[in-house]
Amino acid sequence: MVNNRINIVLVEDNATDAMLIRKMLASASEEAFEVNQVSTISAAVNLLSEHPCDLVLLDLSLPDGEGLNNIVALKKVRRRIPILVLTANNDYYFSINAIQNGAHDYLVKGSFNSVLLGRAIRYAVERSKQENELNQYLKKVEHLNTLLHKLNEDKNEFMAIASHDMKNPLGVIYSLSESMLKEIDTIGKEELAELLSIIN
Repeated sequence: MVNNRINIVLVEDNATDAMLIRKMLASASEEAFEVNQVSTISAAVNLLSEHPCDLVLLDLSLPDGEGLNNIVALKKVRRRIPILVLTANNDYYFSINAIQNGAHDYLVKGSFNSVLLGRAIRYAVERSKQENELNQYLKKVEHLNTLLHKLNEDKNEFMAIASHDMKNPLGVIYSLSESMLKEIDTIGKEELAELLSIIN
């Protein structure tokens, strides 16, 4: 159960709603939910800045913040944090705007139970993990593309030297070895192996 613990920040200023959500989370059950509750957007920003968190349950009507601006404020602190919006507003277009502004899901108060809430939390956390893994993969691909581009430039430089200096084969070999040594210094073993597999 410890491995499945999900840390949640509940941003809700209505004591009755907060108590109801806590009860739902307590009975939602496959995971253990650890809940830190705050009642203002400024307190939520401070909490996200200082403590680990897997997901935010966010009411959009708060004493110091209103509407979609609350989502934007939290995303400025933790850009990739999954946010589930909790609101009494059942307007379809408003829910779409919430998603477009960074919310992972939109739950209307009074229309969900502990099962639906727990499922929405698990799905949002899992989607967030997959998005982060995809972003890391894309960064790695971009890095490898940069290295391949550099290797291609070195190859072209070597070919230019070779075509003008075929009468001096030792010089050509020296230039090639020097270029390769420069790249080996900047490429890790795993990246070098991956580059070689791409070339092959």
